[in-house]
Amino acid sequence: MTSPPWTPETRLLWQRISNHPLQGDQRLDFLKRLCREQRWTTAYGSQVIEEYKRFVFLSCVTSSSLTPSIDIDETWHLHLTYTEDYWLTFCPQVLERPLHHRPTTGSAADGQKFREQYAQTLQIYFAWFGPPDRVIWPSSKQRFDRPARMQRINRDQFWIVRKPWIRNSI
Repeated sequence: MTSPPWTPETRLLWQRISNHPLQGDQRLDFLKRLCREQRWTTAYGSQVIEEYKRFVFLSCVTSSSLTPSIDIDETWHLHLTYTEDYWLTFCPQVLERPLHHRPTTGSAADGQKFREQYAQTLQIYFAWFGPPDRVIWPSSKQRFDRPARMQRINRDQFWIVRKPWIRNSI
């Protein structure tokens, strides 16, 4: 893949995205809430927000459908809950277009589609920004080879104890 053109338009778009504070409602700081909900350090949360902004930029400058990493997807989910910022400021004024989140249906076909889109996302990322951070942007195998049944839980109310893995000797 050849290096993409940084035109005056793409530079201006990146500047608008990069400068957007992701604050929304001042009563609940976005970064603090993200870190609290994900149990991330402030430093890591700040890195993920920067990568989320790169993902959003790539979504705007390519005609391909892109798939984010899990941490970036969690950041996007939270940003979507800041509806006034997302739909009244970020999309129309910063991106100058809507950016919809299209989750999986859970089908095997969707799984394959999103795996392929994620691999393409990593290639497009590399073309624009160089090698991605492998903690935030793991390989396709790491991104998709995870438990199929994930759900959100309140860690303040429940303990999480990993089930032991027992090799089937039969």
